[in-house]
Amino acid sequence: MSLPMTPTSDLGFPDGNFWVKFSPRPGKPGKTTTYGLYGEWLARISQYFEPFVRGAQQNPATQNNPHPLTDAEVGQIEWEAFCLLAFNQHRVTTTNTHSPEWWYLILRAAVPLCADGIIAQAKENLNRLPSLSPILALDLAANYDLASFLPGAFKELLGWCMRGKLTQGFNGGLPPAAYYTLAQTSIKLAVYRQCMVAGGPPPFEEKCMKSEPCKEAWAHEWWQRFGSKVLHPDEPWRLARISDVAKELLEEDESMPNMCWECTQGALTALVSLPTPYKDDVIIQEGLDEMTQHIRGHQLVNDDPADYMITISKLYSYAEYLGL
Repeated sequence: MSLPMTPTSDLGFPDGNFWVKFSPRPGKPGKTTTYGLYGEWLARISQYFEPFVRGAQQNPATQNNPHPLTDAEVGQIEWEAFCLLAFNQHRVTTTNTHSPEWWYLILRAAVPLCADGIIAQAKENLNRLPSLSPILALDLAANYDLASFLPGAFKELLGWCMRGKLTQGFNGGLPPAAYYTLAQTSIKLAVYRQCMVAGGPPPFEEKCMKSEPCKEAWAHEWWQRFGSKVLHPDEPWRLARISDVAKELLEEDESMPNMCWECTQGALTALVSLPTPYKDDVIIQEGLDEMTQHIRGHQLVNDDPADYMITISKLYSYAEYLGL
């Protein structure tokens, strides 16, 4: 079986490209299809998959294996997604182009192949898609030089951890170091917030003759308006929001229920005067810094690509596995 190549310069196209013709697999219906492909990509693809193809040829028992790359860094599903984009782009559906998971598969296959154009295209699309899972975003930050995903992913996963949706038994595939960084940060944050709320509101200057009833009323309002929000199980307030809400209430210039106007003003002013930045912001930043250091220590880098030789027959042998 042959795999014809024609330099595109002979066809009126820029130098450096090839037309590659894949014929249908024996015994399978289909048409012979011709694809345009950069010669350099062809070389790298064939080099990358050469050991798997050679191993399959030496062991006839693997010829019908539906997943010949099970143990490879890039699995068959990633390779097939890459082939669809690189060789047969007109078949890419809108559903695919709006799927972060699909572009992630493309990126996983494109990086070891050093397919810079497709890497850039995948990253561009991932950056503009609105709905990435935080675990996927963390992996992109860690392994694919997309550090902009890290802060948002870290904070969302931290929220999962604090709400009990991320546990040691079900960590969504996170690396152990990433999970424990999140767990430790969530524990520190929970303890600090509990201490802040349990300590009650800051004292205020008594300015009325009925200060005790006002203090009792303020303790109730403190919990209802602030403390319960800080400890909310699903959407907890950042402590900095206490001051913001207190300022808004001061501007309304109204008394709290069962409190005089003077005590209301004093209590809210004490909240506005709380020191900032709050330690919860510091705890979150420390956890984010620790996660960043972990990522830098394990980042995937491909900055020294080898010289690749074009082995067309081996690439074609692997293409037969995919029915191209």
